Amino acid sequence: MGAAKESRAQANEYALVGWLALLPLAVLAWPFAGSPVRTALEPELAGAAVLALAALPAIGFVALTRRSAVAFGLTPLFVYALVGFASLRLRPPSDTLEADRALLLLLGALALALVGASTRRGARERFVIGVHGLALLLLGAALFDREHRFAGVLQNTGATSEAALAGALVGAWSFATARGVARTLGFVALAAFAFYVGLAPVFAGLVSLAAALVLGALRAPGERRGFALALGVALLAFGAGRAVEHFGAAPTSAPAGVSNGTATASNGSATVPVHTGGVAVRVHLWRAIPSFVRDHGALGAGPGQFRASFPPYRAPEEIELERRALGAETEVEHAHNDWLQGWCDAGWVGGLAWLAFLAWTALNALRALREPSRDRAALALVALGLLANAALRAPLLWNPASAACFFFAAGALASRPNAGTASRSGAILPWLSVALLVAFGTTAVSVLRLTRELDHAKAAIDPAKALERRDDSVLAWSLSARELERQNAPATARRAWQRVLDHRPFHVEALVQLGFAALRRGDASEARRVWARALAIDPTQPAATRNLYVLALRSSERDELDAALATARATLSNADLVDLAVNATLAGREFGFVALQVLVPDLATLDGSALEESVRALNASGQTKLADALDCRLAQVSARDFAAAGAWHDSVRLYRQALRLSKRHGEDVGAPLRLEFAAALARDGKREDGKQELAGSSWSPDELALLPEWAGTALVEFGLLAR
Repeated sequence: MGAAKESRAQANEYALVGWLALLPLAVLAWPFAGSPVRTALEPELAGAAVLALAALPAIGFVALTRRSAVAFGLTPLFVYALVGFASLRLRPPSDTLEADRALLLLLGALALALVGASTRRGARERFVIGVHGLALLLLGAALFDREHRFAGVLQNTGATSEAALAGALVGAWSFATARGVARTLGFVALAAFAFYVGLAPVFAGLVSLAAALVLGALRAPGERRGFALALGVALLAFGAGRAVEHFGAAPTSAPAGVSNGTATASNGSATVPVHTGGVAVRVHLWRAIPSFVRDHGALGAGPGQFRASFPPYRAPEEIELERRALGAETEVEHAHNDWLQGWCDAGWVGGLAWLAFLAWTALNALRALREPSRDRAALALVALGLLANAALRAPLLWNPASAACFFFAAGALASRPNAGTASRSGAILPWLSVALLVAFGTTAVSVLRLTRELDHAKAAIDPAKALERRDDSVLAWSLSARELERQNAPATARRAWQRVLDHRPFHVEALVQLGFAALRRGDASEARRVWARALAIDPTQPAATRNLYVLALRSSERDELDAALATARATLSNADLVDLAVNATLAGREFGFVALQVLVPDLATLDGSALEESVRALNASGQTKLADALDCRLAQVSARDFAAAGAWHDSVRLYRQALRLSKRHGEDVGAPLRLEFAAALARDGKREDGKQELAGSSWSPDELALLPEWAGTALVEFGLLAR
């Protein structure tokens, strides 16, 4: 009797481990008030902190009750973790906040893998039941989230499908193998998931589900009919979701984060489901991975450093595909393939260990499908589905919700079927995991406090308060810089953008904005340098391309104009290029007319009377701005001719005509047209009028270099350049 009671007590203990292991997923799936991720601007960051903190009770229970078991199949995972730690220590990360996110997620995953390896049947059954229910909770919240395009509590349709995939596969197993209520609930979870990935749509979710079901049918021949029926249900539900999506025309929120011609999807509104680009984008990314791994050596870039270090490897075609899809600048957070991500984060040393872990987990899952233990077989299906999904969409160490499912399953599959007996040799690992999670507890808390400040549901986000929590947040610095620009505090905004670059050296938006800041300071050479750096990363970046072209129109180097024009023609429309050249011509800039002659072939050979005839024809056809630009050019050239002949009164008259044409279109004519006019006024005996004409104006060395010799001499002689 006593032995029976002890056995029941032990069984309850083991069952409790299963419920505790579900805590991270339960917190992440909670869709109501108090959710740490539902309104966070960076849900993956908040989720990593949640996973690390919520994994503590389960691993702590395993350590205290000495229920740990040795699972040699997890050895490659520990090797990968050690290499990742070493990489961050030997090569200090630039993006320290992302490094913390990656480490918190990795520590939580290790803890759950150890918990999974230390469980018996009762705990695994509880975990399977809980995953089933939490998947329905995630799907229910997402299906009612029409406002945000069904993104759900995780704020991303892909992340929601990944996390719900585990419950859908458990449901598919129940539908294929069970009877009664369990079969009905399995049908609901399976059909709801398939309908959701059709509605969203997330094609990787359907492919992963189908792949796992096919493997289940092949490895468990006795259940082949049930799996075939489950696959049929999934396909029908997916089709229904696609039909609803097609005919429902659900609204999509627009990307946020636009600033001076640039936008960033990664730092925009979290309510926008993140676009992952489809097959073409993935192929471009995967082709770049070998070069990335080779250049970062044996230990890789370090966990969490992919986004900071990968931009120079992006293909221009991939960047353009993403820009067209989102209408915004994008950053690539990960390799969209977990079988490759480990090599990026931990080099070929850690990459081999990670590959071994994934392969060993897949092999364990295939073996478990033949076992009589239904809970292990269900977890095997979960592991196979998530492994397939990780090869198509996001790494397992990116989405905390799917990580909570996978690593528990991987640990359970790596251990013996009767795991859970005390093991002295394995007891140190749970305690080590507890110690590490406790040591990083303050980091996790600081991350949660940061994400609480960066909450898009707040009436107003105060970046300064967020930076008080963590001064290494790229998002907080970006928001701060944009706010400072709106407040017209350029010097402080410039420092904020520089802090963004300190953490992500290839951040295109920061480079573009620093170029604008340099130009506002009158440092055109610095603006050129910064924008050229942006184009080295993103050759078709619209704002940098446009502004380098504008600077070339103001320069004194024909080679610079030719190079800028060649680059701009590959990115901007001919109409935009012509309009900018027209503006430059109206401002009296020499290269404005030169560019017009290149862009408008009919103007290439026109001069004098032929140009005057062209002006009349353009006015007659309604192209008044181009006509006025050409007329302005004619007046300026004639004014220069009169000035060269010493006919200052006629020169002044023609400069007035050119200025009148320019002002008609609201063009800023601070230089060089006004400089030439002021010089002509001074030579015509009207020095004070010339001085008044330049009051409040500014000019650059490039613009002074383009002035006719007589104008430059007059400006110096009459002291008109004094500010």
